[in-house]
Parts: sequence; structure tokens; C-alpha cells
Amino acid sequence: MIIAPITIKKIWILSFEIEGFASVGGLGRAVARHVSGLTRRGYEVTLFIPSHGRHLSRDYVTRLGMRSISQFTPCGYRVGVDGISRRYCLSAEEFYLLGARVVAFKGLDYETGRYIDNWDIYADLPEKACLYARALLHWIDATGERPDIIHSNDWATAIAGVAAKIAFESRGYAVPHIHMIHLISSPSFPWHYASEQWCGLQNILHRVWNGYAHVKRETRDVWDSVWGNIDAFSLIEADVIASVSWGYMGEILERFGRWMAPKACVAHNSTQWSEDEVKTYAERTYGTSSRKDLRRKVIEIVNTLPQRTGWIDPGAEILLSSSGRATWQKGFDILIRSMDHLDRSFALVIMAISVGDRHFEESISRMALERWGRVAILWGDLDEMLRKTIIYASNVYAVPSRYEPFGIVSIEAQALGTPVVVTGVGGLLETIVDIHRSKKGTGIIANPDERSIADAIRSLAIASEISDTEDISLIKHIEDISVARMISNNPRAPRINTVEWVNSRFREDATISELLACYEKARQMSYYRAITP
Repeated sequence: MIIAPITIKKIWILSFEIEGFASVGGLGRAVARHVSGLTRRGYEVTLFIPSHGRHLSRDYVTRLGMRSISQFTPCGYRVGVDGISRRYCLSAEEFYLLGARVVAFKGLDYETGRYIDNWDIYADLPEKACLYARALLHWIDATGERPDIIHSNDWATAIAGVAAKIAFESRGYAVPHIHMIHLISSPSFPWHYASEQWCGLQNILHRVWNGYAHVKRETRDVWDSVWGNIDAFSLIEADVIASVSWGYMGEILERFGRWMAPKACVAHNSTQWSEDEVKTYAERTYGTSSRKDLRRKVIEIVNTLPQRTGWIDPGAEILLSSSGRATWQKGFDILIRSMDHLDRSFALVIMAISVGDRHFEESISRMALERWGRVAILWGDLDEMLRKTIIYASNVYAVPSRYEPFGIVSIEAQALGTPVVVTGVGGLLETIVDIHRSKKGTGIIANPDERSIADAIRSLAIASEISDTEDISLIKHIEDISVARMISNNPRAPRINTVEWVNSRFREDATISELLACYEKARQMSYYRAITP
């Protein structure tokens, strides 16, 4: 008999990203919302994350108050498939962020540090994930701490989460484990990679749910049954599986097995972005919060930024914006080509984050230069308030993704009162109220092709222009009957509906309520695991 918690108070969150420390996109923002919401409700949260070299920056150390945990210095050896032993030495930094204790694992020697301290969050990921898993297991041994639930995020923390769950079970505790997939992306490895020889995963008999009961299985048996695919392995091992939308959860179950549906749940992402915050900033910085006036100012600023590819004609009247990682998945190439179906009064600004996809980055850069005066791509870290101001000033924000688990950028734009055009894929469908289906519409769902996106943008952009200028005569240029009808009923609808929609569905409290329901489901599953002989 093993023991399961009767309530959840102490939460361990495992992540490679969190906004405010190390983040490259939606995962970091989502984890930050989870952490801040849980701590505000009184939960005791500890976040475990690789250092990503941030402890080597004086700015980070000073700003976050990072301190070295000198009593935590585990060292050991990993044996490769070549039979050679390789030494590692680990330690950790501690600080507080968003009300949570953060433990950032770091290396104490060159060979360890070159991986776990790499500034690039996802560089050498298999090695960084392995050392992270070993660090967490050493932490359990060294501190004797035990949480009431383990919440891992994406495959980089999956092995660590499963390893911790199994380690606690071997000690007589059925600690609930929830694994959340924000994006299916894991590779497959032979058992040696995950094993005690390399990453530290114990090959022991432990309890695993098989669809109708908990049965005892060896870790390697579970691993080999899915050919070493880490996503599949972690979904089987976890007490509960979670994602950021029901649409994406459906894709996960379709791919990995509908039999896991009883232990599935969803916690939608949320945002703290606020229209009032940007209005106040714009008034203070630019002397106006008028979107029409700000469009001209934004174009002037964009054309002066050094990290820019392309140029915007200062005479452009309608501004479109988009943002995200520069990958094929995000569909920026489709969006740029859609400009060929719009007249020259339309201009597009893409705020792109480089993730190393050189071929795609070069491709969209070339496309932007070919549309000189109409398209500009801003690369790298952009001032947060400038990014919000660009989106706030835009007539339309576009999310042209070919594939999207959720699409937090969609709700961020709507939080600022900017209507959206999104493609009808994955979780994007849950971020929007389509104007064709409701008088409270916040945007348009389009097919992922340039013509459909251009048509949707054209009508929606004119509608938002009417909202901003009160020039109702522009309605004659709206081709989409549903959009024209909405504007005739309420010229302010494109701006008002978006904010009301986000406030009603995608604020922190709503997300945390969903997440806590997932936690309770995991707690109940761990109880059934505990009473299994």
C-alpha cells in the first residue's frame, strides 16, 4: 500500500520556460500565468528550470536576487552507449518570481555547464533535458522534499516528471503527475537514453493506468511499447494529460490513443494584456491613444528600427500585424503572399522571433523585400510596450498558422481591442467568436490560403477603420455581408466585442480554475494508483 495526498497545497512545476526569466514564446507566458495564478490563490509553488546560463549574467542575478544553493552539489557519472563513463556535476540557484520559489539547475564543471547553462533555451536539448532530469532526482534525494503534485510541461521536462513520479512511488508515495502538452514535438530514443545509465530513469515495476485499471509494468516495457517516443511515453505514465485547447487535445488523443480520453483535461491559456494599459502608455509616450493617429506614428518607428527587413510606405492607411516564431508552422509566408490580393493602402508588420530555421527566415525575408513599401519584418526582442502598441494600432491582427495548439497571440491581440483573422486549425478555433456565427463576433476564421486570408482581412480591416474614424460611409467597401451587418448595428463592435470576449474567457482566474480541476483529477487518479495492490 502506498499513500496518495488528500489535498493539494505544494505544487512542483517543471518547465524550460517562464516569462521573466527565460522564454521564447507562448509556453513561457502560459507557465507564468499558471505560477502567478496559483500563488495568488495561496498555493505553495516551486518551479524547476534549467539555468540556461542566466545565473552568469550580473543583470539577472541582481534583478531576480538569485543566490547559489551551496549545499546542493551532486556529482556522478553517466555511461554512454560506447561504455565510456562521463562525469557531471550539478548545483542550483534559487530566487523568487511571481510569488513562487524558482530552482534553476546549473553546472559546476565545463562538460555539464556547456549543456545545462547554454543561453539558447533549446540548444542541445536531449542533453539539457537529461541533465535536468538527473538534477531533479538528486534534488529529491538531497532535500527530502515531497510535493502534492508534479506538473511537467512538454517533452523537455517529461522524463524528469516521470522519473520523479516513479521515485516517489518507490518510496511509498503516489504523488500525482500531470503532463501538459503545449506542442507535440518529441523525438524518439532507444531505452539507453532514458535509463539510469544516462538520464536516470529507473527500470522498476510501478503502477500504470491501462484504460480501465492500474497494472504493474516495468519502465522499459512502457518505453519500448511506444518505440521510445517521449510524448507517447509521458502520456501513458502521467496520471492526467492536459493541453491548452480541446481541439488540440482531440489531435493528441487521435495520434496517441483515444483510450486515454478519461484522463484528459484542458486549461486554456490566458493573458494579462490590457487595452487600458496601452492607451495610458500611448497617451504618455505619443500624446494620443487614437488608433488612427498611432498608425502613422507606428509606421514611422518601424521604418527606423535596425532589426528590420523591408520597409512600410508612410502613406499606408490600414495596418496589419502578426507575430510569433519564424517557422513554417506559423504561416507567415502565406500572410505575406496575401498582400498581393490587397491594394497598396494595406501594410503589414510581422514581429518575428528567430528559432534557427534559416531556410524559412531567408524565404520570408526575400518575400518582404520583394514587396517593398508594403511589408516589414521586425526581428528579435522588441520592446514589450512597442509591440503592444503596434498591435493596438492595427486594424487587424492575423494568425495564419498551418498548425496551432492554441494561439495565445490571438487572445493577446483581442485583449487590446484588435479583431483577428485566424486560420481554422487546432486550438485557434477556440480563441475567437466568428462574425459569421454571432453578432458578438471578434474576428473571422479563414482557410489557410492567401486568397481566403486576404478576403477576410479586407472586410475586417474596413470595419475596424469605421470603428476608429466613425466614417460609416466606408461600409460600402465591405464585401462580407456578416461584417457589414455587424458594423451597421454597432460601428464600435470590432473593438468592443474582442475585449469583452477575452475578459469573459481568457483571464487568469478562468485558467487557474480549469487547471485546478485538472489537478484534482490527477489527485483522484493517484488515489486509485495508490490502492492498487
